[in-house]
Amino acid sequence: MTATAIDATQIRVAGKGHVYVAPKGTTVPTDTTTAWAAGWADLGYTDEKGVVLSKKDTKTPIKAWQSVTPVRWILTERDLRTLMVLEQWNRVTLALWAGEGASAVVANGSVSGEYKLSFTPTPGVDERMFGVEWTDIENVVTSRLFISRGTVTDTSDIPIMRTGASTLGMTFQSMATDQTTDIATLLMKDPSMAP
Repeated sequence: MTATAIDATQIRVAGKGHVYVAPKGTTVPTDTTTAWAAGWADLGYTDEKGVVLSKKDTKTPIKAWQSVTPVRWILTERDLRTLMVLEQWNRVTLALWAGEGASAVVANGSVSGEYKLSFTPTPGVDERMFGVEWTDIENVVTSRLFISRGTVTDTSDIPIMRTGASTLGMTFQSMATDQTTDIATLLMKDPSMAP
């Protein structure tokens, strides 16, 4: 059977999953069954849309006098990002949304059990590693995506209201480490990927 044949078993539904963040340099699992290493923090519940993986390559055409169509394309940008809306509030998720660094939520020394997050006028770039794991329960297919270096580049407004959860929406965008290191890796325990 070829990959282009009609086959409903190759339709993937992410029935359950987890979203993780870690400091740069944290050990990444090398397969889909190894436990996540210490340092990876599970970000908890997301809204029902889960995580959106977005990839956009920008190409510039080279046109020629002798042709009405481009004669060559130059890749000028690769944009790989994930979008999610987190539903849990804790010191990890709030600091990630705020972009103030992993230790941004601190105890408020004047009141026991109270914490504070300060928004600084000139924050640095809060670089992290990012991971997503999802499983198609019916077809027993597990996938893991790792972004080795990135940062939150966009956040959504927090709704503070009576009729719904106050959520933390954000976009995590990959960054290059050097000219040879992959910006992301997708691992799949999926029989449909076999040649």
